[in-house]
Amino acid sequence: MRSKVAIDIGSHSIKVAEGFEKKGKLYLKALGIIENPLPNLFRNPNENEQKTFVLFLRDFLKKTGIIKKETVTGLSGESLIIHYFDIPKIPSNEIESAVQIEAMQVIPGGVLNLDYDYKVFPGTQSQTVLFVGYPKDKCSFYVETLQQSGLKTLIMDIQSVAVANCYELMQPNDSKEPTALFSVGHQYTHFIVTGQKEFLFIRDIEFGGHHLIRAMATEKKVSEAEAETYLTDPQYQDTVQQLSRTSSQEMIQEALTGIHYCEARSQLAPKTILLTGGASMLHGLKETLQQQTGIETKLWNPLTSPSVIAPSLSDDMREQGHSFTVTLGLLCRKLLQ
Repeated sequence: MRSKVAIDIGSHSIKVAEGFEKKGKLYLKALGIIENPLPNLFRNPNENEQKTFVLFLRDFLKKTGIIKKETVTGLSGESLIIHYFDIPKIPSNEIESAVQIEAMQVIPGGVLNLDYDYKVFPGTQSQTVLFVGYPKDKCSFYVETLQQSGLKTLIMDIQSVAVANCYELMQPNDSKEPTALFSVGHQYTHFIVTGQKEFLFIRDIEFGGHHLIRAMATEKKVSEAEAETYLTDPQYQDTVQQLSRTSSQEMIQEALTGIHYCEARSQLAPKTILLTGGASMLHGLKETLQQQTGIETKLWNPLTSPSVIAPSLSDDMREQGHSFTVTLGLLCRKLLQ
């Protein structure tokens, strides 16, 4: 089986993996994580910073032992457009035009300046379309940056979909009931409801570890750099829990809106929440989610799954598995192909 590279460039850290999926197992050859030295590069493209980033990424890939060039990467954040809409049941050759017309109603300029794709989910009376788009100029900059780093981009996926793909491989849902996934990063939370028949709900919500860092900095009147160290300090555990409860309210309310939408569509509500992502271990977040949603919430580290075959993986790296959910999902991409 031919290996490929998955790379998740987050605003806080860069995660990479090399491996392949075969018969329901994910075989890892290399895995690495490092702090992102230029967290705003892809938000505000800059050629000089691009050169610095390319040199940094080349060195990181070499030190991690990444050999392959064929790469799958994922998009998220404020520039990513995710939109659901319903269309009548029309011939397949007319769907493209219907999607473009609908996009013009909600997106300034329509699809003219976007690289976009869509997925049609069948329904009884109409069809639901999941539309995703990303600015062409930023997409080209992203691909060019990886290319200069020695990588060949085969696929640009959506990070929320990657989380769902990781779940489908690592946590097979035999009950056929929906499951809610929260992958909490530094700036954004990927929220997904999966396990619904022929339907996948995804949303990127602006909430992450950085929100707690800012809240802590305000609470303690310190710099954000100092505030970040407080989040993992046991003596500030109660403060972190309180800040987690207050700062996550908007995120939880937006997620509940998504859950209600899915429930109205399928008549089924999630019975479980799986919490993952780099900021998922923050004190109080798991408890707050369970209390506010009324849904049993569990922490999820995909690297502890028996579906992952990685004999050379260190215990320290395996313990950081919650940070690699997107990366592993990119390697085992299946949903919405």
